[in-house]
Order: sequence, then C-alpha cells, then structure tokens
Amino acid sequence: MCSSAVYFLWNFLLVCPRILSLALFAILFPSYVLLHFLGVWLAMFLWVTLQGTDFMEQSGFEWLYRAVVAVILYFCWFNVAAGKTRYRSTIYYTFLSLDSILLACSWAWYNHPLSWDSPVLWALATAGSCYILGILLRCIYYQSFHPTLQVVSLASHDEVDTRELAVDDVAVYQPEGHVNQRMYKLSQSFFASPLQDIQGEQNGAVGNMIL
Repeated sequence: MCSSAVYFLWNFLLVCPRILSLALFAILFPSYVLLHFLGVWLAMFLWVTLQGTDFMEQSGFEWLYRAVVAVILYFCWFNVAAGKTRYRSTIYYTFLSLDSILLACSWAWYNHPLSWDSPVLWALATAGSCYILGILLRCIYYQSFHPTLQVVSLASHDEVDTRELAVDDVAVYQPEGHVNQRMYKLSQSFFASPLQDIQGEQNGAVGNMIL
C-alpha cells in the first residue's frame, strides 16, 4: 500500500508541472502547440525505435506501438526496454525538464514584467518544487519499494534453493495456454534480469571458493 502511494505520488508530481507548462504555452502560442507536439513526438518516436522494441508479432503493429508510446512519453516516463533504466530515465527527464522550462520561460518572457502577486508566478514556483519533490520520491521508490527489490531479497536467503528457483521457476518458466506475448516479455525483462545477475554473482563466488 505504501509503495503504491509513493508510486502514484511521484508520477502525479512529475506530470502536473508538465501539464502546466504545456497549458501556458498553449495559451500564449495556440498556433504552435501542434508543431511543438510533433517535434517532441518525433524525437520520442526515434528514441523508442533506437531502443529496439519487439513486443508485437507483426511489424505494422510494432510501429503503431512505438507511435503510441511516443505520445505517452510526451507527458510522462514509460519504460519499453529491458535492463537498468537509470541512464535512460536520466536522459529522458533532463530532456523533458529543459523542454518544460523553455515553455514556461517563453510565457514569462512574453508577459514580462510580472508582479510578485501574480497567481501564475506562484503556480510556476510551486510546479518547480513539485517536480523536484517528484524526482526525489522517484529515487526513494526505486531504492526502497520497487518490485525488483523483492525478487532480489528472495535470492539472498538460501543460495542453493533460491538459485534453483531463479532458474527453474522464474527465468526459464514457460507458461501454458494462451499468453499475451507483449506482457510476458515485459515481465521477463522486469523480473528475470536481476535474478540472472544474482545467479552469476553467486556462481562466481562459489568458483572463487573452490579455487
């Protein structure tokens, strides 16, 4: 319950400033909103394509999937590739922060000078604080509440039993019946990699003991 609350909160705190900056830009330059969307969407679509997603059985649906993900990335983070997301998320949030700051600054420059009692100015200051708080909560979530940590903790209790569990029950498990291949690949990328890393570390430790 606590992890769900933290997850919702950091997403909420990061999305709201983005929506505010887009709204201010739309009020100021309504004719350029579509152009801005297409530019950012194209950059996100290229980024998703370079990550080599392969969730759909047909190539046409795969390109459609990437296009939809690019729309989501226009507003918030959405992971589409296996492995650690630290560097990818850092690049994404840096890009999105700079874009949102430029949109907000364009509004402030056009409405210069601004009085200190302007409600929009206070809203921008609050949005900046919320964004920083959202980043901090996101770091706390991935360090303390992420589901991958529960899998890692399971693999640290009993070396023999958990090693068999990691290989036989999780990483090599093949479900029976009708399976959503996209969701299955996502779950494998999400949970299998930490267990494989742990297994490799344990095997290396055992090899060093034997030597």
